[in-house]
Amino acid sequence: MRTKSDDDRDDEGDEEGDEVDSFLASFGVEELSRLTEHYSEFLLDKVEGSDGPVDAASLELCVLQDWECFKADLARGDISIEKVKSCTHSEFWGFMRKHYQGRYPWLLWIVLVIRLVPIGSAECERMFSLMNRLKTDLRNRMKNSTLNDLMTVNRLAPETLSDDELDELIDFWEAECKTGRYTSYFK
Repeated sequence: MRTKSDDDRDDEGDEEGDEVDSFLASFGVEELSRLTEHYSEFLLDKVEGSDGPVDAASLELCVLQDWECFKADLARGDISIEKVKSCTHSEFWGFMRKHYQGRYPWLLWIVLVIRLVPIGSAECERMFSLMNRLKTDLRNRMKNSTLNDLMTVNRLAPETLSDDELDELIDFWEAECKTGRYTSYFK
């Protein structure tokens, strides 16, 4: 019975190492290319007039170069693996944006865009419910701009206002009110 020689074992180890290196080299490239292509118009608008890429192909190249640099820095230990393990996803990318914006600008733009995309439809459904509560059958003549303003205030305004904040808003509204309608309530 033939046993494997040390040379055969070394060759197998090299093949396994090559497979790992090949996997790491291609890891994420297809996904990032697809994301860059999909969001290229948005990203190019954000950097218009800068020294950045001017078309989708050069943008993709910049993102992929940042990605390769990021993977190399992780492998070398320039970015602490302990930092990666000890943080939440959001904390890690916030840390990266704060400390490595100059090193991986295009990769971090893509990550920012991805983080803004909602994972589920719950927020969308909340907004439809809010719209239905605001625009009832009795308010059927409400303009879309008014509905949009009401929805924005409802979703983004603080839960409660202090008396000073409320007085400031009332004073502003009273000063800006052009029709005089409802201003008698505040006198």
